[in-house]
Parts: sequence; structure tokens; C-alpha cells
Amino acid sequence: PSTVVRLRDMGIDAFKVASVLKGVVAQRLLRRICDACAEEVSADSLPAAMRPPARHRSTVRIRRAVGCRQCNGRGYRGRLPIFEIMPVDETVARLIDGGALPDAIGAAARKLGFRPLWDTGLERVWDGVTSIEELTRVLGGHSAEDTAPPSVGARRDAEPAAVLPAPAASGAPRILVADDDAQMRRLIRGVLQREGFEVAEAADGLDALELVERGGVDLLILDLDMPRLDGLGVLEELRAQMRTATLPVIVLTAQHGDAEEKALDLGAQDYLTKPVQTRSLTARVRAVLKRINT
Repeated sequence: PSTVVRLRDMGIDAFKVASVLKGVVAQRLLRRICDACAEEVSADSLPAAMRPPARHRSTVRIRRAVGCRQCNGRGYRGRLPIFEIMPVDETVARLIDGGALPDAIGAAARKLGFRPLWDTGLERVWDGVTSIEELTRVLGGHSAEDTAPPSVGARRDAEPAAVLPAPAASGAPRILVADDDAQMRRLIRGVLQREGFEVAEAADGLDALELVERGGVDLLILDLDMPRLDGLGVLEELRAQMRTATLPVIVLTAQHGDAEEKALDLGAQDYLTKPVQTRSLTARVRAVLKRINT
């Protein structure tokens, strides 16, 4: 249903969408829990609305991510797809043509066998191949934070994610700096703000992804060595999602060796090593932004 709304928001007339559309297929990627370190938890750890029904067809196996050497401390290895397929019949087409809300369109489509991404994702959680935290991270909506147990090794005293600044009246590009070193973030922020950029900060990979998913980031300056999710993991996540696949990224790290090759293979536009000259950093930032705007 949200796809229909996006088509309308793009300026496509509702009657054209209704007359042409025969079905909608959506896909999202979830990180797969690492089998080497996953920890099984009770289904009661899930919020009541997210627990499997008594008639669930298969064995329930709820697991949470922990982190080990095999998964580089991420708790996840690889990805798995979830799908939703929404058929469009005359009833659904009339709702689309009439400008109905996504809930009404979805309710009508359910009678045709439509199952939203959230439902199919929950089944993967119940099968133990991904976690409820991962599902809510990707799809949003329901938060398990207050009822599900915290992941082992999760940050408890880390800095909260920053809020992206509102767009400047001048239309200055907004840059997100993701680095677990607060002093480094402040240094880069000061340099970029003096050059006229709007800057936000993230203290780890998951905070960086959260801010990017909120929208409004024009460029990401990314460290590789970060807690919870490292820089390469952030790059993998960004390139796996259609909305963020083209976000320009400059890697700024102390890592050498094959890290540069891996980062560039994952779609980073540039790679700088610490310590970096401030003039060099601002020049690279301007060059990357110029390339994507031409």
C-alpha cells in the first residue's frame, strides 16, 4: 500500500495508477543471525502483539544477536529477503482511484491473500533466522525496546544518536560524521562547519544508519572501527537498501591493508587514512559532492 502512496506523491494521477497497476511486489533485506553466537530466548520476551499464535505452523525458535569472532562482533552474518505481494483487483483499484489511505488498501488486499512485509518478517523472527530488533530496525513501526531483553554486549552508556539539523536557508549540504572517537568527530565537525556545511554526528554504525534512514543526509564520512556495527557493515546495509544505495560515502579511518579495497568494493566514493590534513578532507568532500551533482 505504501508503494501506491509513493506513486501518488510523485504526481502520478490516481486513476492512472489504478488502471495500470496489476500488482505490487516489495522486498527488504534483513540481516541473518550468526548461528555461532546466537542466544535463544523465550517467546515471552517478545511484546504480546509480536508473539506467534498457537496455530503457528512450525517450531518457534526466538533468538537474539550476541556477537563473536566469526561475525566480527556484529551478531549477524549474511542477509535474507522478505517479500510482500499485493494483488490488485477491481475493489483495490477503486480504492486507489479514490485516494484511499494505505490501511484501507491493505485491508482490501488481504482478502486476496496479501501479507505485508511485517507479517513475513515476523515469521522469520519466529523461525530464529533473524531478530525482532533487526526487523524493527529495518521496517520501523513496532518497537521491542521496552519489552524485549537487551542484546548481550549492547551499549548502555553510549552517547545518543544526534538529530540531523534542519535544512539551512542557504541549502548547504548536510554531512553525517560517524566515528566512535568524540574528539575526532568534534574536529571534523568544526572543519566542515567553517566551510559552510551542516554537520551531524553518530557515535557508532547503528546510530549512523538510523540517522541516514531518517533522510536529509547528503554525504557520510565513515570510520571503520566502531562498536555495535563497524563501517564495512554500515556500507553493506546502505548498499542493500534502494533508498540509500547511492548515498555518497567517504571512509576516514586508521585502518590500512585490504580495508581500502573492501570499502571501495562496497561502494565508498573515497578512502582517507588518519591522521588527515583538514584541507585534504574538505577538498575530497567538495569533489565527491560535485561529482554527484553533475
